[in-house]
Amino acid sequence: MLGRLRLGTLPRGIRINEVEPGVIGTPMIGHASEDEMQPINARIAAQPREVATAVAFLLADDASCITDAHFAVDGGFLT
Repeated sequence: MLGRLRLGTLPRGIRINEVEPGVIGTPMIGHASEDEMQPINARIAAQPREVATAVAFLLADDASCITDAHFAVDGGFLT
């Protein structure tokens, strides 16, 4: 999917990347049942700041050559 989008946007200087967050450590997780939390407890829940840092990096000039990339910010949960 990203490759198809890239064909039309790259010549105009638009980079397309993807950030896929996994479980995010927010107060909402505190409302999950023990059964829902069991698969999560064995892995690391990402903090909101960690996802924001990945997005900020992709927006920075230091990432100007990164395009058509997939960043999983999931603590190993989804990958």
